[in-house]
Amino acid sequence: MAGLLILVTIAAAMTLGLARSGAITIFGTGNGDTESSLNWAGYVTSHDHFRSVTATWRVPAVRATSDGQAAASFWVGLDGRDSHSLQQIGTTSGVVGGAVRYGVWWEMLPGPAVGVSMPISPGDTITASVVADGHGTFTLTLRDVTNGQRFETRQLDAAAGLSSAEVVAEAPSTSDGQLPLADFGAVRFTGARANGRPLTDFRWSKVNMTSAVSTLATASELSHGGSSFAVVWHKP
Repeated sequence: MAGLLILVTIAAAMTLGLARSGAITIFGTGNGDTESSLNWAGYVTSHDHFRSVTATWRVPAVRATSDGQAAASFWVGLDGRDSHSLQQIGTTSGVVGGAVRYGVWWEMLPGPAVGVSMPISPGDTITASVVADGHGTFTLTLRDVTNGQRFETRQLDAAAGLSSAEVVAEAPSTSDGQLPLADFGAVRFTGARANGRPLTDFRWSKVNMTSAVSTLATASELSHGGSSFAVVWHKP
């Protein structure tokens, strides 16, 4: 389900990096299918037991607007499909009142997103991972390869099913609902792996983001042995 649990304003979210997200609402099933989501675009894999997910991307610059709010989040996570829990970490590129903001965050759904005091800039190379120890402890790590900064937190979720792994671009939400998707152009995820293996080693689905009237973002086919793909923004 699409989570709407963040209880902050979008201005605070962008200032603090509280990007966000939640579990997914997907329509469609089957290995290799192209599916639709209201808020996600990327790849989702399914398996009996995931231990880790990781990927690398460059922070996309977003286009400033004269007014309004828009955002795009980029992250890796476990358990987001058909689950009430989700362990995730990533970045947000957003626009608040015409000003562009970039931030880092993590979240253990159904808990709130937590901002990280770690300045990032468009073009920075980010590597993020979520690792489960099999006993309910998760290590969420994000490293800015460009400026050398690194963040890590350990969190508990004893009820996690560990049945899916995700590498996703998202239209995040506040308590008021889903935000407009910011124009991020395109983002390329590389080194996308689950349990240390390419995504194509598992049951996988490509997910495109669609509204009731238009396509918002689409994922490319997997390349480089099933570990790389791009997500492209579409004008509504």
